[in-house]
Amino acid sequence: MKKCQLLFVFVFLLCNFFVQAQNIILISKDKNENIKKWILQSDSNIITKEFYFLSPDSQQFFLKHCNGIIIGGGEDINPNLYQEADQLNDCSKIDNYRDSIEYVLINYALKRKIPILGICRGQQILNVATGGSLIVDIPKAIKSDLKHAQIGIDSAHWVYVNNKSWIKTTMNLDSLMVNSSHHQAVKKVSTKFKITAKSSDGIIEAIEWKNNSHPFAAGIQWHPERLFNKASNQLSQSFVRKAKTNLRYK
Repeated sequence: MKKCQLLFVFVFLLCNFFVQAQNIILISKDKNENIKKWILQSDSNIITKEFYFLSPDSQQFFLKHCNGIIIGGGEDINPNLYQEADQLNDCSKIDNYRDSIEYVLINYALKRKIPILGICRGQQILNVATGGSLIVDIPKAIKSDLKHAQIGIDSAHWVYVNNKSWIKTTMNLDSLMVNSSHHQAVKKVSTKFKITAKSSDGIIEAIEWKNNSHPFAAGIQWHPERLFNKASNQLSQSFVRKAKTNLRYK
């Protein structure tokens, strides 16, 4: 084997070893890198990669080596994915490519037992990808005194937490004030998940995996990465711990 080939193999093996020695969290899409900053404040040594902008080869590489996955907030999910195509006009912007790669992330995490957290849209697509459905437009679907979204700024309201849930265990709170910026929400809950928090008008604010067949899979409807308080920090720290202790069943 020529020296240049040996050098290439050596560099490849060294890089691969370095990556495997790191704790890597994939983020589906991350506006203004808010989720990245939220994670790094809990552990500055975590490597984060925004999956949406990676090449297909890089996507496969980092999937293979990740310890955790976060599905972030953003555009509406295509209603064709949950049999509500007739309500397409009630949706805002749709990104079919994003829907497709988040299905890849979710299916990989569930199959390979990688800890996964959904935030806002992330909770919704976790639910849809496992057989659940969505309220396409909250203002049209229910009468509520709560504002779940406002133009230009986050809304705020209380959510009420179930006992024996990740959120309860993490924060030891029965209720907490959260920010809110969404017009869609979980409707029919996937049979894989259970409801762990609601707002006063009945909107589902958190879900988590029903049993011990997966190390950690959960969704929250609010945006902890845009909050700067103890509760937000506790959620970040809890997810980082779960990712770092993940056994990475490959």
